Amino acid sequence: MDTISDADRVRQYAFDTFIVPARKKSEPLVIIRAGDVATKLGLSGALPQVCGALGATTFETNFRVRRVYLHGPINGANTYFIFDVDPAV
Repeated sequence: MDTISDADRVRQYAFDTFIVPARKKSEPLVIIRAGDVATKLGLSGALPQVCGALGATTFETNFRVRRVYLHGPINGANTYFIFDVDPAV
């Protein structure tokens, strides 16, 4: 049986919860707060992993987004990732 990693859970949750709705509404950007994702997934003690998953090139490549801004501490609850959800390819 395959198990999904925490990083993959973070990325999939962010995609389903933020990216997909933004694309449906034709919104150009999304803002994702690391602490919100961590809390929802029960990963509050794993903020560096949450931030790592959201900040990884894998997230941008797999879901065709481009990080345009990062605000806040490197690996904190109040780290905000701003993504262009429809980057020119």
